[in-house]
Amino acid sequence: MNLFRCLLLCCAGVVLATAAVRGDTPVYGDPSAPVEARVQDLLRRMTLDEKIGQMTQLNFSTYSSDGTENKVDVDPEKLARLIREYHVGSLLNGRAVPPKQWYQVLKTVQEIAIRESRLGIPIIYGIDHVHGTSYILGGTVFPHNLNIACTFDDAFAAQEGHTTMLEAEDLGQSWNFSPVLDVGVNPSWSRLYETFGEEPLVAARMGSLYVKALQADGRMAATAWARCARSCGRACPDSRAAPQLPTS
Repeated sequence: MNLFRCLLLCCAGVVLATAAVRGDTPVYGDPSAPVEARVQDLLRRMTLDEKIGQMTQLNFSTYSSDGTENKVDVDPEKLARLIREYHVGSLLNGRAVPPKQWYQVLKTVQEIAIRESRLGIPIIYGIDHVHGTSYILGGTVFPHNLNIACTFDDAFAAQEGHTTMLEAEDLGQSWNFSPVLDVGVNPSWSRLYETFGEEPLVAARMGSLYVKALQADGRMAATAWARCARSCGRACPDSRAAPQLPTS
């Protein structure tokens, strides 16, 4: 799913209160308008600085009360400044805490984002649920992709995506950095276990089913393509013989 579309779907309804103060409803805030029309209307209204800010993703530690990821909470003043002055559009990760705590934290995040951003744009929140909802205390954790691939049972990948969606999206975790679709042929790569192994057909079939299940109701987005583009150089060089490791 295009991330701007995901963003606009999240915007539906929450920007209407802001628009009501001005006495009109912008096209991008109208849930009945075509998605493409909403995208173009929002982009037309945004400044260059706001567009740059929307492409910025910051770690949880930049706005937590203690400046680390160890305490999953929000310092309202820190976050408000990031939204107001830098127009930050995305945040990521945290620690494994109960669902209720995640819900309250992300509810606060979105309220601040909508209040402080000029156009009432909410945050896209990213999370590393790479093998189940490992960032949710008590969440369902699956074997890593390499183990799932060893079963050659496509249904397992679909079940993982579906379960992750059910447990995470209602908490406001709308962007998942999974699945990893690198073709893992280099055993020296330290995160080989996150791939579906070295068989392209297995990776394609299981990855596709995972993504379809995760995005089934349109409220959660996978980033298989982005992670593959970023990681493929590390996971799949032509090194089936002795791996070439750096010496310094």
